[in-house]
Amino acid sequence: MNFQQHDQESLYEAYERFKLLKRKYPNHIIDDMEQMQIFTGGKKMQHMMLLDASVGGSIKNKTDEEVKELIEQMCQNEYNTTNERCTKMAGMVDIDNETAYKVEIELLRRKLAEKFLPQANVSKVQEVCDFCHENHPSGQKMDSLGLLLLELL
Repeated sequence: MNFQQHDQESLYEAYERFKLLKRKYPNHIIDDMEQMQIFTGGKKMQHMMLLDASVGGSIKNKTDEEVKELIEQMCQNEYNTTNERCTKMAGMVDIDNETAYKVEIELLRRKLAEKFLPQANVSKVQEVCDFCHENHPSGQKMDSLGLLLLELL
């Protein structure tokens, strides 16, 4: 049996793939010690250093049961940490969705306003008299000759 950890593959992912490979060939005659040697031999340097640091030396000085227990514990910790991050990210996605919905609602509101409230183009403001409601400024009145007469204010 040959095993190599893929680039960018976590310890947890590699170990799960290794266990799947063992289940795929249930009639293998490889004992637990050799299995751990195969798995650890195919690890990336960063994970090997992490495993060695976790035991305070080299994992080669540990029994296969100790190595297996250490790897499973580290994988469980990695899995839990990843799930916690995913859960937090899901909350962020909900907030982002909420923001996206608010933006979409605002865009729809604007479209409806444009459609049902036509824009009035104002080219000239026309004053209307407060008293007679005719077309002249308040307090002024046009006589029949078109002359501007001042009324009482």
